[in-house]
Amino acid sequence: MREKEISDYLESNPQDVPAEVSSQKSVLEQKRFLTPREAAAYLGIGKSSVYRELASGLIKAVQMKGKTLIRRKDIDGLFDRAKEYQTRTGKIHKKREYYTVSQIVNKFHTTRRAVWNRCEKYGIKKVYQGRNTFYDKALVDIHFAELIAEVDMNDYYTIDQIMEKFSMSHAAVLSFVQRNDIPRITQGRKVYYSRAHIDTFKGERENVDPLYYTYKDIHEKYKLSKDQINYYVHNYNIPNHKQGRLTIVERNSFDRIIRLECAFINKYCTFRNLY
Repeated sequence: MREKEISDYLESNPQDVPAEVSSQKSVLEQKRFLTPREAAAYLGIGKSSVYRELASGLIKAVQMKGKTLIRRKDIDGLFDRAKEYQTRTGKIHKKREYYTVSQIVNKFHTTRRAVWNRCEKYGIKKVYQGRNTFYDKALVDIHFAELIAEVDMNDYYTIDQIMEKFSMSHAAVLSFVQRNDIPRITQGRKVYYSRAHIDTFKGERENVDPLYYTYKDIHEKYKLSKDQINYYVHNYNIPNHKQGRLTIVERNSFDRIIRLECAFINKYCTFRNLY
């Protein structure tokens, strides 16, 4: 890496090239045949890299007794028949859209380190073009959406709310949510914890799986009647089952249907206003 940095610098700043190096390169350019060491100096790479490419067949050579010679014009010819450059971590596809790290930081109000960690967590691969690093826009939008999504405070507590409601210290809250693996959403410096999970652990809610709503929960959150809830559950085949005397409904599926319907209504109203 050091050799590459030096080579890049000297290539862009020829005035700083030491006289002996410049002289050596000039001599090599006049020679028809080069040894692996001379080929490395000619290309500005390590000798081990030259031997690796000799073994792969990329660079051709003649092995004589005690000496290996490479035809200089063959090295120059490598660049005439070079294939399209591809990185190990991916390739820019013209049909896809990409974010730079800076664009992700600005859009989702996060830090560069948080971007790297989240992309690694969800398997979003880096793609390089020159010195720039890109991430697939569609995948980033999916896995970073919660960082800017509007938080429904009917579903979440802040740390201050947990401290006030349950008379807990800040340290006790952090220990409690970590010990019980409470689901959370992080937006910048703000952290929100699942209200259903906390209420269940604290005995404030009936002993119902936090991943499900009771009909009472849905009524309190969306102000829907029992008949309206039944309509959504049965018409959209939302997973539900009996737990004792209660009917419980899968939380994420129900929320998704409500969001889709609200989005449709908003688009319909916008369409009517336009015409």
